[in-house]
Amino acid sequence: MLIKFKGISSVIAIILLIVVAVAIIAVVLNWGKNFTNNSLSISNFSLNNLNSDFQGFVYLSNSLNSNELFIKNIHPSKTLKITGYYILSNSKYLFLEDYYFDLNSLIEILPHQEIIFDIACTPSTDFIINFVLEDNSYISIEYKNKFADLSSCISDVSIGLGHICALLSTGEVKCWGRNVDGQLGDVSYVNKEYPIYVCDSNYDCQDNNEYRLNNIKKIIAGYHHTCALNNFNEVYCWGANAYGELGKGDFVKSNFALKVSSLNNSVKELTSGWGFNCVLLFDGTAKCWGRNTWGCVGNGNTINVSIPEFVLNSDDNSVFENIKEIKSTGQASYLKTFDNEVYFWGSNEYGQWGDPNYDLNAFGYNYPYPVDHSFENYYLNYHHVCATNNDGFYYCFGKNNFGQLGIDSNINFNTPQKINIKFIDFSIGGNQTCGQTSFNNIFCWGFNGSNGSLGNNSEEHSKIPVKVSINKKILKLFSGYQNSCALENNGDLYCWGSNVNGTLGNGTFDISLVPTKVSSFLYN
Repeated sequence: MLIKFKGISSVIAIILLIVVAVAIIAVVLNWGKNFTNNSLSISNFSLNNLNSDFQGFVYLSNSLNSNELFIKNIHPSKTLKITGYYILSNSKYLFLEDYYFDLNSLIEILPHQEIIFDIACTPSTDFIINFVLEDNSYISIEYKNKFADLSSCISDVSIGLGHICALLSTGEVKCWGRNVDGQLGDVSYVNKEYPIYVCDSNYDCQDNNEYRLNNIKKIIAGYHHTCALNNFNEVYCWGANAYGELGKGDFVKSNFALKVSSLNNSVKELTSGWGFNCVLLFDGTAKCWGRNTWGCVGNGNTINVSIPEFVLNSDDNSVFENIKEIKSTGQASYLKTFDNEVYFWGSNEYGQWGDPNYDLNAFGYNYPYPVDHSFENYYLNYHHVCATNNDGFYYCFGKNNFGQLGIDSNINFNTPQKINIKFIDFSIGGNQTCGQTSFNNIFCWGFNGSNGSLGNNSEEHSKIPVKVSINKKILKLFSGYQNSCALENNGDLYCWGSNVNGTLGNGTFDISLVPTKVSSFLYN
């Protein structure tokens, strides 16, 4: 059937339809390839205009430093004015990919001028860098990265009780702080006030990458131990082992990473609590091991377990199946099924399950039990829990003695309580909670004290969110028992809270009531 268009011939109509179809196909084929089109839209910024004046007139070359590039403007007459940039690559790191880096001040490069340009970090692959110009146009340049193996971008951060670990984009891990139980994994038991590499054997790996833990995609700092999940879906743990939390069948601690061999290559997700760990397997089941005082292993008893065991159903002791995600906290664990049913087990002493149908009991819940709420995302730590439906609003429940629920109260709640501030990022610590607003301001609330856990240059606890004393553009927040950290959009990491064990990683054991930058050892 021939379609007729008023005022034009059938032949022209057919030609128009073909042109439209070709255009649609071109759009589909280029979907997601923003850097090849005339518009660029990446996670936190949008551009509409590829700059034809400078495209092809700007060149990059290697400097002698992995985080520096030479930029040369070969345009015969025009000054290049750069306000920010994106990095696009196949690197595995999480927070710096596809993110707009605002330079805070204009960089001008005159015709035929070459300058050294510091970038936040170089990915562990070749990459494309898109320079954003003063008029909101951009230029796109492919870069062959000779420093790929030296990359030190931060992929993830996890905070334990006195120690902090950072995952680098090379797949290696650096930790710092408390090391009494070997939780830093550097083949020693000495606290470190600066970041050091984690080793995968009983040999010093600081100057020899052959002995470093590598190929890691997730890092989890427990209270006195640390675990990691690698790209082969294997789990490694190190540090304290008084409860069997290293999963190797005994109770002997280790100051270097050891493989949890019984899990093989079956692990999809990893989480840790106070002396115990849980993993989600690819078949939808879960296993836990370690401290079982509060029933956190979920196997129906309270006996510590040194080899991973399946989480079981309470009705018939069968293996719990159909699990979509799992998370652990100080003394409890949570899972969500593919039917979006939510279960908790372990301690409910302070109402941290968020369901008044269960008694406030620290013991006795050694199987997963269903609760009467189901949020999109849950955040757990120690004795309180927060959750959100990804609308920017968060609901918290559980222990509230320092105001860590953020609702201007010190009363514990066993039902979700809404915080009346909208956040774009959120993290939960031992007795403090933190959130980032859409204005790139960081707020914390709850326990503070002489350690400065709220980072607001004060020692007073707060029942409501108070602004952290940091004036940076923040990509991501992290919190642990007594510390929190923020990753700046230039790749720098700032931490605050306790520094008794060198946990701030700034090369000292000095108290600081405000965020301090982690030592350059993290990046070198």
